[in-house]
Parts: sequence; C-alpha cells; structure tokens
Amino acid sequence: DGIILATDGPRLAAYNWTQRALSGSVSTGWISMTGVHPDYRGRGLGKAIVLAGMEVLTGKGVRSIELEIDEQNARAREIYCSVGFRKSGEMLWYEKRLL
Repeated sequence: DGIILATDGPRLAAYNWTQRALSGSVSTGWISMTGVHPDYRGRGLGKAIVLAGMEVLTGKGVRSIELEIDEQNARAREIYCSVGFRKSGEMLWYEKRLL
C-alpha cells in the first residue's frame, strides 16, 4: 500500500514510496523515496512515477505532500519543482565516520 513500481517486463524501471498520516481531520502525505534505474533515466519516468505517487496520496484524501531531498540532487529538485513542490525549509545532516 503506497508503493508504486514501474516495470519493463520483469525489470524494475522506477519506484515511488508514499506514506500518509492523520492528525485529527488533516491528512498529510510524504513521498519517502523515488528512484529510476539508470537504464531508464532521461525518458520522463521520474516525473511520471512522482505524479503517480501524488495521485495515490490525493486519492486517500491528503491535503498536502512533503518530501526531503539532498540539495545536491539537482535532477530531483527539477522534477519536484516541475510538479509544483516548493522549498519550505532546510535540514542539516551530521555524520561521524567510524574506523
């Protein structure tokens, strides 16, 4: 439920994982992961799979959809902006490498 897979015969071409949460009468959706196999990039599949995920969420009564992306992922930013997402904040990530 909430996972959309695009296949080419037996091969996975793209995926979009969605979730939603209810807070009282307000339903918020999240796109938690989206990916397109390298062999299928450049064909518009990324945008199509995102739109499919958005459709699933709106069909469940979601009034807003949120997501997080790596700021260095220009292609993801481009796709999400092209379907109406706008930047609403920033998040810092910390990392400690262990030997």
